[in-house]
Amino acid sequence: MTGIRAVLTAILACALTACGTAAAPSPTSVASPADAPSVVITPSAASATQTPAPASPSPSPTPRPTPTATPVPVLSEPTGVTFTTDPVQLPGPSGTDAIIYTVKHTIRWKAPRTDVEIRAYGVTTCLAKPAYAAPGDFGKCLVADTQLPASALALAGKVSAADGKISWIAPFSHDCSGLPVGTDGRNYYAVVIAAYDSAGHSSFAIAYPGAWIRPGPGDNVCGDGNE
Repeated sequence: MTGIRAVLTAILACALTACGTAAAPSPTSVASPADAPSVVITPSAASATQTPAPASPSPSPTPRPTPTATPVPVLSEPTGVTFTTDPVQLPGPSGTDAIIYTVKHTIRWKAPRTDVEIRAYGVTTCLAKPAYAAPGDFGKCLVADTQLPASALALAGKVSAADGKISWIAPFSHDCSGLPVGTDGRNYYAVVIAAYDSAGHSSFAIAYPGAWIRPGPGDNVCGDGNE
């Protein structure tokens, strides 16, 4: 027993000696803050939180201007218009001493004086005379805003507006009515002019308004077809 106990004692002592001499594992050290590596993590573009900018609305298309027709300039009505009648002596038939007395009608204007054309027309009807006039009534044969039918107009002449006047000589002396006479021999109850170009003509200006009268009892009026 003494031997067995001695062997057990020796084994136990050996085991205790081995355990005491074996190197203990090193514990995992925790780096102090000073020893810890400094790591800076920069967020990638994919991981960054970004507020998307609102999409700018598409600009409304600028409306194209609606084309408008260029108005054709309207010629101005002649202004500063006057009408005169002057006596003219014309030689009579060849081989005679006869003198023909007649008249020269002249229309003048202050404007326009450009390269447009001025045309003078005789009005062959007393347009403004009422259908039924009382005895003793009278008035003008042409007044402003009277409609001028083409059938009542006779061309007396045309010239450049730059001339400032237009005239013609009646083919015979007019009678006691005093009406202007056109180159075609017709009586003119009124005379008008207008400016003309390739686009049309201006409003008509009254050069000579003419006159009508309805004779009253006992009146002696030269017959001119207006009574």
